[in-house]
Amino acid sequence: MAVSAMHAPRTTERSGSRRLAALLSACAAVLCVSVVAIIVCLAAASIYAWPNALHWYGPHNVFQPIWATLYVTFLALPLAALIGIPAAIAVSDARIFGSAVTRMRTAIAILGGFPTVVSAVAAAIALAALHQQATLTAAAIAVAFLNMPLMTALATAVLAGGTPDLREVATALGASPTYVVRRVLLPGSSMRLGAAVLIVATQIIGGAAAIALITGWAPVGSWPLAVDIWAHGADTYRFGESVTAAGALILTIAIWLLQGAAMLRQAPSHDAQESR
Repeated sequence: MAVSAMHAPRTTERSGSRRLAALLSACAAVLCVSVVAIIVCLAAASIYAWPNALHWYGPHNVFQPIWATLYVTFLALPLAALIGIPAAIAVSDARIFGSAVTRMRTAIAILGGFPTVVSAVAAAIALAALHQQATLTAAAIAVAFLNMPLMTALATAVLAGGTPDLREVATALGASPTYVVRRVLLPGSSMRLGAAVLIVATQIIGGAAAIALITGWAPVGSWPLAVDIWAHGADTYRFGESVTAAGALILTIAIWLLQGAAMLRQAPSHDAQESR
């Protein structure tokens, strides 16, 4: 009897673990099946559209939206990084902001979660009030400012989890904030900062709502790929001839590649931490 009583809880625990594992596996399976179903649906909807989509001079080619996407990304991303990362560096050292550093970090964390579409509405209202013409360049600059809080929040998290021991030692030895930033923070966090920049790039590339609201659906030459998909997503196509579906596949692959690159840049840092 004593032996049976001792083994009963273990059986219950194992049974519960199996049920929990089955539930989690089912959730993962549903997620994977959903993603595969979406990709298959897009591929089937665009199977006959690729000649038109890849025709350089065709009226529905994807090259102009891709060019607009690259233009916005290469204009907005450096601007967001050049302001967002130094702001994160500023709040990473208490000697720069003094006792207000904690409040600054909290404010940046809150700003990082601010809805982009709400900021885009404010930017559109500001452009209208200033009687400025909506252009793709203006939209790219606005998108850069919209993503600066996210860039700062991600960079702050990276710097906070970088090399705290070396930073504390350098500070205790009297190193200046500039020396700590140049010799400790940036070298120890460069890979993960690059990953944060790539994550912000995915937000800029997929930021259809922000760009569409800022430009007011005005004819700005060619919209970025995400905006073009959103604008023509409700158009009627014969099955298998949807150029929009082809563009959606290209957008998905581009974002997956950037996210994969971000994960690869984060991996060495995680491995190094686990080996300590």
